[in-house]
Parts: sequence; structure tokens; C-alpha cells
Amino acid sequence: MQNENVEDMEKENDVTEEVETLFKTMTIKNLKKYESQIRTDIESKKQELRIMVGERYRDLIDAADSIMEMRTCAKEINENLIIFKIIEKKKLIYPIAAEIKLLVDTPEQIYEINKKFNNSIYGNNFLLKKIWNALENHKYLKAACLYMIAKLVYKHLQSSEEAKHLKIMVI
Repeated sequence: MQNENVEDMEKENDVTEEVETLFKTMTIKNLKKYESQIRTDIESKKQELRIMVGERYRDLIDAADSIMEMRTCAKEINENLIIFKIIEKKKLIYPIAAEIKLLVDTPEQIYEINKKFNNSIYGNNFLLKKIWNALENHKYLKAACLYMIAKLVYKHLQSSEEAKHLKIMVI
């Protein structure tokens, strides 16, 4: 604390001595020129500082906007995963087949397979609409996530119990 006070006093003395030296060595006309030059320098430094602060402020705003956009994307992905889990629990998603050969004969089994097939059409249409909606709105990350979900579901369902009852060939 005392060192700071001593340094401040030394700086004041240096400035005072410089000012006294200027008054002794310069004419009034030269002092006015020197003063206007210093004022011009001060104004240019103020302007530089404003520009620098403005750029930092713009960078800060851009960063905040990016964070908000990431937050929105994360929420959308989370919502889509929740929807996917709901659909998966209801067993609405099954692979769409171009050709299905039934390996069962009883009417109940045929009814169940038809029901699952109809549900698969509904589920896949739902995902397809969501993917196209995301693509049309230029939300490519969301579309890619939905596509990957659909791809994983397809692989999972190919290896599931239901898939053993159907011979599925996708064209």
C-alpha cells in the first residue's frame, strides 16, 4: 500500500515537472498546438477504444446467438428422442417391406402381423415427415439425427422376434 502511494506521488511529481518544463521551454502558440495535438490523440484513442469494444460486443452477441441456437437444437433432439421412445414403446415402428412372405398360417398370427405392418407404415411415415420437415427448414442436424434413429430402428427390428416371422426384402 505504501509502495503504491510512493509510486503515485513520484508519477505526479514527474508530470508536474514535465508540465513546468513545457511552460518554460515553449511559447504560448506552441503550447496551444501541443494541447490540440494531445486532444486529437485522445479523441483518436477514444474512437479506437469504441471500435474495439464494439467488435468485442459483436463477438459476444454472436457467441450468445450460437449458444442459443445450440440450445434449441439440443432441445429438438431431446424432443425427438422422447417421441421416438414413445413410438418404440407402442411398437409403432417396424420395417417397411416391399415384399412380405408370411411364415405363419393361423388367422390370429396373420392379423397380428398385418397390424404390425400397418403400424410400421404409420411409424415410418411419421419419421419420414419429420425428416423432410427438418430438411425443408434447413435443420440438417435434426434430419441427420432422425435418419440415424430410423436406421438404428430398422437394424434393431431386423434382428427382433417379429422379424423372424417375416421374410423381409427391401427393394
